[in-house]
Amino acid sequence: MVTYIVVNLISSILVSLTCFLFFDAHFYMTFIQGVSFVLFWLLSIYIFYGLGYVMVLLFKSSRSTNIASTAIFLVMIFGSGIAIPLDSLPSLIKKVAEFTPMAHSIKVLEGLWLGKQVFQENIMSVFYLAGISILLTVVIYKYKIKWEA
Repeated sequence: MVTYIVVNLISSILVSLTCFLFFDAHFYMTFIQGVSFVLFWLLSIYIFYGLGYVMVLLFKSSRSTNIASTAIFLVMIFGSGIAIPLDSLPSLIKKVAEFTPMAHSIKVLEGLWLGKQVFQENIMSVFYLAGISILLTVVIYKYKIKWEA
C-alpha cells in the first residue's frame, strides 16, 4: 500500500507541475485550506484503496475482482463529473453519483482548490467521506486479508 501511495504522490506532483507550467494554474487556497486539501487528498486515497481491499474481500477470484472493480471505477469516473460535467448528465446518474465517494471527494477538493468555504458549502460531503473512511477501517480490521505466500 505504501508503494501505491508513493506512486500516487509522484503522479499527483507531476500532474500539478504540468498544470502550473503549461496551463497557467493558480492557487486560490489559504494556508489552512492548503493543509485541508492535503488531508482530504490523503483521506480520498485511503478511501479508494480501502474500497479496493474490500473488493478483494468480496470476490474469491482475481478475474471477478478485476471485472467488478473496473465496473465500479467507471461508474465513479463518469458519475463524479471528472469525465463529463455533472450538469450535462441525466438526473438518474446525478443521483447515483451522490452515493459514490469520488463525487464527494471531487466536491471537497475542488472547493478547497478554488479557495471556497468547503466546510460550510459541502458539509455533507465532508461527513460522507469521514463516515465512509470509518466504515472501511472497521471492515478492513474486522476481516483481515490473508495473503497467499
